[in-house]
Amino acid sequence: MKQGERKAHFEPVATYMGWIAVLAALVSGIGTTTSEELLFTFATMATGVGVAVYAACSRRFGLLAIGLMATYIAICALFHRAQPQDTLAALWYTVTSLALLAGLFVAHHRLKEPE
Repeated sequence: MKQGERKAHFEPVATYMGWIAVLAALVSGIGTTTSEELLFTFATMATGVGVAVYAACSRRFGLLAIGLMATYIAICALFHRAQPQDTLAALWYTVTSLALLAGLFVAHHRLKEPE
């Protein structure tokens, strides 16, 4: 193999791992007590939405799921800043996690390649 050539079959792995690393780095700043926590939260949300939109346009369900999960983590972090009661927090996670799961099932069905 000549210098500069790349193996195309490694592209999906590099793409998924790269976005996981970027989003994990952003999520790592969410639970801190520093003044930049909100910046990390909104950066995670914006990046997650961007990855999800790109993935939906390119019909890549795995990237869509990664982007939506990062966005969900950021939204949950904002929810916890309001310091909800335990009952409300339990209801929040029950409803939103089921809605996310249902949304992922619908997205998976719609992103299937035509036969």
